[in-house]
Amino acid sequence: MVVLKVHYNETVKRFNVVDSSLNYEVLCEILRELFNLRGDYNIRYTDDEGDLISLSSEEELVYALEDLPRSASGSILRLRVTDVLSSSAPVNPAVELFADVDGNTTRLSFKAFGVDLPSQAYAIMTVNGKFAGRVEVAHGGLAIVDLAAGQHLYQVSVVSHDDVLLCESSLNFAVELAAPVKKPAASLSNPEVHSNKVVVKLTVEEN
Repeated sequence: MVVLKVHYNETVKRFNVVDSSLNYEVLCEILRELFNLRGDYNIRYTDDEGDLISLSSEEELVYALEDLPRSASGSILRLRVTDVLSSSAPVNPAVELFADVDGNTTRLSFKAFGVDLPSQAYAIMTVNGKFAGRVEVAHGGLAIVDLAAGQHLYQVSVVSHDDVLLCESSLNFAVELAAPVKKPAASLSNPEVHSNKVVVKLTVEEN
């Protein structure tokens, strides 16, 4: 028994198949019916190292199945299906960036237009030139706590599954040094005497 876990766009479906009945033609037919696929599409599977490997033939399917770890409950073949981006289709991709600094938390986000994530592409985020995450939805982002005061650079690149840069955008934003918190000062006032003991009242004065 093999468990197929399939990602297509933002949909995930899971179902069981018998090993002996599964071949490449049957797999393609199952995927077309599950996701109502009409155009060209690519199939990739996740190997034991987490890499996405192309699956486009009977031989590659056999190798993918042989590479699966076996268990008493069955093996899981993780697939990702993506539509083929047609070069003749009118595509004008763009990405808009946003930065919101609230106290010690900085929220960075983006919206992609003119391209379908994740079926056609994915987004790479960087902050100050350092990798900050790969996103496969059209509207994503991240939150950073205690980002150093000063100027920063947020950049998002939208890349096709053929590793072609479709568009990118950059946003400069500033994080200001937080103002010091004023602490209330305590002063001594109005001492009272009770049974030969001095009782001191504390009065809190706000600066």
